[in-house]
Amino acid sequence: MMTKETFLNHFKRDTGPNATKALVVKDEEIFLRRISWQEKKALSKAVSEDKKDVHTAMILVALSDENGNRLLSDADEPIIDALYPEDVEDIFEAAWNFNAMGRKERDLLKKNSEPGETTGSSSTCA
Repeated sequence: MMTKETFLNHFKRDTGPNATKALVVKDEEIFLRRISWQEKKALSKAVSEDKKDVHTAMILVALSDENGNRLLSDADEPIIDALYPEDVEDIFEAAWNFNAMGRKERDLLKKNSEPGETTGSSSTCA
């Protein structure tokens, strides 16, 4: 029988090394982490209501150290904006796929991103 305790134990969010994925970009290993439902909702809000770029917002929330701790804060947006568009696209794609975000949701979030605001939105990659 399902109780609150068994539910919480079964669906407990893994925040350790199992919740991270290593990715090599320009010969440098970086780590991505699984985001929580709360972070996913905040990401959607940042893109749809605050008109943040979906690429930048996803990278800020998903980039982590090897232990799954968030590496950057929202105030670090200029760091992502200074990257090459192809690097932003590569990191974004990996973070998006690692977090099992759907194509329909991605298209909607991209549509709601204000064009031309950040490096990620000016990328020519599809």
